[in-house]
Order: sequence, then C-alpha cells, then structure tokens
Amino acid sequence: MKSSSGLPILAVAFPAFLSLLGSGVVVPLLPLYGRSFGSEPWLIAVLFSAYAIGAIFGEPYWGRLSDQIGRKRVLILTLSMSAVCWLALSFSGSVLLSVFIRVVTGFVAGNNSVLQGYVSDRTSGEQRLKAISILSATSHFGFMAGPVLGGLLVGDPHSPLGYKTVFLTCTVLAILAAFLMAIILPNENNISQSKSKKMIWRAIPKETQSLIGLTFLYGTIASSIEVLFSLWANHEFGWGAKEIGLFFAFSALVAAITQLIIIPLWMSRISFKTGIIIGFAGVAFSTLGQLIANDVALAVSLMAFTSLARAISWAFISTRIATITENSDRGAVLGQNASAFAIARVIGPILAGLLATATGSLNPFILPTILLAAAAMVVGRVVRMKPDGDTR
Repeated sequence: MKSSSGLPILAVAFPAFLSLLGSGVVVPLLPLYGRSFGSEPWLIAVLFSAYAIGAIFGEPYWGRLSDQIGRKRVLILTLSMSAVCWLALSFSGSVLLSVFIRVVTGFVAGNNSVLQGYVSDRTSGEQRLKAISILSATSHFGFMAGPVLGGLLVGDPHSPLGYKTVFLTCTVLAILAAFLMAIILPNENNISQSKSKKMIWRAIPKETQSLIGLTFLYGTIASSIEVLFSLWANHEFGWGAKEIGLFFAFSALVAAITQLIIIPLWMSRISFKTGIIIGFAGVAFSTLGQLIANDVALAVSLMAFTSLARAISWAFISTRIATITENSDRGAVLGQNASAFAIARVIGPILAGLLATATGSLNPFILPTILLAAAAMVVGRVVRMKPDGDTR
C-alpha cells in the first residue's frame, strides 16, 4: 500500500516498529528491574507510570513542533533523544534516577502523534484509515516481540547490571529507527505553518473534543483492566506468569490482525459514525459479558473480542480527528489525543486500585462497566453531531 506521494506505508511503519520494539522489550521487565534496587511496590508503580507521565506533555509538544518544522525532522530528533535516554538508563545507579530518566524518555519519545500526522498528510479517505490502522498494528507487533527479546537479553534479574544489555539494545534500536527515518522518508518542502504556538483546548472543534474524550475513556478502561487482570486471572483460573504472558500476547495479536487485515480489507469503506458505533458496541458487549464469565474459554474469547473492538474504535477515532483537522494544526491536535491516552494510562490503574481496595474485589471489569455509561453518552453525542468536515 502506498500513500498519495507514492511512499509505501510499510516503509514508515517499519522504523516505527523498531522504536516500539524497544519499548516492548522493557515494559514487562520494569517491575523486576525496580525490585532489583530493593524498591517498595509503590516506587515500582511510579517507575512503571513515569513514561506515560512524560508522554502527557511530550505528545502535544512534538505534535505542535512538527506542524512548524516538519514531521521528518521531529521524528529523527525524538528517536535520537530516545537513544540517549536508553543509554543513560543502562548506567543508572538508583531507582529514583531511573524514574527521572523514564519521565524524560516518555517526553522525548512522545512521537505517536507525529507518525500519525505524517501518514495522514499523505493520504485521504479510506486510504488514510488503512494507513493509520497499519501504523497502529506495528505497535502491537512491537509489544508482542519485545517481551520475547527482553527475556533473552536480561542477565541477572536480581541486579540492576543484569538489565544493561536490554537498555543498550533499546539504544541501538532507536538509533537504527532514526537512521531509517532519515534515509527513507522524503524531505518536506512545503511545510504548513501552524496558526499559533499553542493549541488551546477551547479552539478545538466540539466534535474533535468529544473524540479526544472518547480516547481518554477507552484508554482508562483498557489500563484499568490491565492492572488487575493478572491478579484476577490468577485467583479465578489459577493462571501463572506463563499463561498471563501468553494471553496478553494473544490479545495484542488479535488487535494487530484487526488493524492490519480486518480494517483495511473489510471496514475501510464504512462511514466514520458506523465505525464508532461498531467499536463501542463491541467494547460494551465484551466488557459486560466478562462480569458473568466463569469459564476460561469464555473469558479468553471475550477479551479477544475486546481487543478487536478497541482496535476498531481507536483506528476510526484517530482517522476522524486527522481528517477534520487542517494540515497546519494536525500534529498539535493528534498530540492532544495522544496526550489524553497517556493521561488515561496513568489514571486508569490508580482508579482501579482504589476501587479494588474499597470493594475488596479483584474483578477488573467493574470500573470499565461504570465508565461505559460515560462512553455511551459521548458516542451518542458524536453520532448526533453535525460533522465538522469530511463525513469519512
């Protein structure tokens, strides 16, 4: 598949995959890495969330900057700085320093909105939905392959030095991704100048605000499930680390197949509103079904369906935002959307933990059920709203 400029989308997606592979390598190892310093559980949780905290501020900043100086320059810059951060992490001597480095890494690596902006600038209509779906699929493949590579690279898991090879590998992957971006992506000669240095929330169209709100709600639902699912599955089904790891890999595979095959082949011609409704209906059905699921096969099937429905929702939301936003502000607005998702990744686990403590239940689907009511109202508002632009 090619963009309107003739550039194969996979040529953009492959360097992005290498960058995301680095994140996938590290994320499953972070709790063990934090414990190797003798850290308390709450500090390990902070280490885990630090990247998302940095991305909250990084995504809108780099998105806006890419509107001003070009997507390619920002992608190369963010990947190069990510390499420096991974290198610094490999020599970190304390968990507090590692937390700081992770926050900085999240900020400098917050380029998802820039990647989406790059492919959106060069596509339109159903091709844009296909391109964003394929780009999103690379993240799932990165997070699938990453844990396997990380497990092979880690040395002594009880010593911080045992993770140096892991972080150095992430450094190399980031450098390689930056190099490929530099030689593969064409230079941008006609860069649209953005209207302002900052994207003010009230200046964003109402439809776009609602879509960003939906991203936040779906992100909170997803992250709240992830933080409790392992404990719940262990309690309900006796699953250990192996079964849980395989399950999350399977869920990522379902999402990747949805974005790489199902959406481009079978869903690219349906309207935006239909896609939003299908995605929400799937998330609602699978989440509510989990409340009464008492069988392993049913629980796995419903979670797989959840991954499929969320992949559809996020693809249509991101594509719609890119479509109705002017080129000069596209990076900034997509950055706001990515920032909302990063905020959700921080808030979701906290809310889930507080609710579990208050109720004494490890069921990860209670909070999502509550949030579905808010999501239903936002979806209804979007569906009834007069479109701000292209109805695709």
